[in-house]
Amino acid sequence: MSSPRSTRAKKRVLDTNKNKVKVTKLKNDELIEPKVTLSYDVLRIIFANLLARDLSNATMVCRLWQEVAEYELKYRRLIVNLVDDKTAFSYCGMKEHFSNGLTNKPMLGLFFNGSDCNPPECLGQHLPRSCVSVTIMNSGVIGNNEELESCDDGVAYALLPDDPKVNIEIIAATSSQMKCIHRRMDKHEKILRPHRISYVEPMINDSLKRLKDIKCMIIFTSEKFRHSEKLYKLNVFKNNIKAAWGGVAEKLFICQANESGVPETQDVLWLTILISGVDVKCWSTFVDDSDETEESVMAALKELKNQVKLQRHTVGFMFACVARGVNWYGGKENVESTIFKKIFPDVPLIGSFGNGEYGIRSHNKCPFIDGLDHQYSTTFMILTYG
Repeated sequence: MSSPRSTRAKKRVLDTNKNKVKVTKLKNDELIEPKVTLSYDVLRIIFANLLARDLSNATMVCRLWQEVAEYELKYRRLIVNLVDDKTAFSYCGMKEHFSNGLTNKPMLGLFFNGSDCNPPECLGQHLPRSCVSVTIMNSGVIGNNEELESCDDGVAYALLPDDPKVNIEIIAATSSQMKCIHRRMDKHEKILRPHRISYVEPMINDSLKRLKDIKCMIIFTSEKFRHSEKLYKLNVFKNNIKAAWGGVAEKLFICQANESGVPETQDVLWLTILISGVDVKCWSTFVDDSDETEESVMAALKELKNQVKLQRHTVGFMFACVARGVNWYGGKENVESTIFKKIFPDVPLIGSFGNGEYGIRSHNKCPFIDGLDHQYSTTFMILTYG
């Protein structure tokens, strides 16, 4: 015959099993519920090893976890990588998939793909709803000091960490309409006739009034765009932009979640990314067909370095003409990217080879004095914030 004490203990076990509460059995049939509280410092150590999606889930557990997870995400560095497209995208769920290296919460993703790499359908599913990803398809890609001039299956990508003090606005045009994507405003404005500069200027003017303190512009155009209508003719750029970078792509795509939260990928003719914020700093320059030697490229980048003051999140961009590279330097590989990394060893570099480059020299009193679009050139830009 069991004692009342033993009966109560058994009943407690049944009740706790129903509620799935872990219990610990001690001597004399005593049962206790363990109350283990992870300290702030222990959580910091654990969370430092988690991916961004796991940290995002952790913010919903309790206030302590939310505080630690948000702090950890705040200080995550930007992601720059150079891989082949099958490793990065083709096997969703595999260890090599790009989402398994997604350690930060990105606000903007730039994917430079080889000419045979179509943007993956799963891309937007792994990025936050507020994040916009841009895919630039060309014959070659650049990652740090590697210049893959003819690369059909290479992918170089950069994921810029979210920062509440940074504002990003994207103006993109499809074949039938143009839209303006306001970061964090969940608002999309659309107008027709995107080929006409006269229709573009009012929308850009509106963006300039809203953003006010614009630090840089990234601009890409597709080869299908009517390049007789030059975007650089827009006076609003000349009066408000101090740093600019970009180029012409064989194909150009943009991906973001729609109003229902479903990621959508669109083929666009051109897009302009305007970045503003108190803590944002940006500088750009270029070398053209008059810069035929390594010494002239080094001189231009050293002049750029004299202006640069790096902050927490920093990335370098490079867009080179397909005519430059190995043939330009007598068979020598990776010349310009190697020079950049020599002068800026701590700045990750990413970019593409294309047939038309955009850039200005930000150190000039009149940055647009040399124009925005170039041929046989390489354009550079450094973006830093945080």
